[in-house]
Amino acid sequence: MSTNRSLQVVNSSERRADVSGIFGEVILGRRFFSWDEFEKSLAEFQKLSCTHYVHTNSKKIPDDRFKYAYVGFKCSFGVNRTGPGLKLKNKP
Repeated sequence: MSTNRSLQVVNSSERRADVSGIFGEVILGRRFFSWDEFEKSLAEFQKLSCTHYVHTNSKKIPDDRFKYAYVGFKCSFGVNRTGPGLKLKNKP
């Protein structure tokens, strides 16, 4: 299987990058037999592509192997961000 592992910046002012070659090699076309297998592949993809995906929405299911019926992710372009609801406010 010949794939493109390079990270190509499409437009730096809009912070977009073409990581489809890396995605195709690490995730696309693979069959996952558990959620843990998918998470390991996602972590490898994020490491190789220098990206970070945040879990934005999902629907849980009772199956322990897969945990979710679907999951939505949003790319934060390698920046780990803490959401506003997760910060503690200091009272004066």
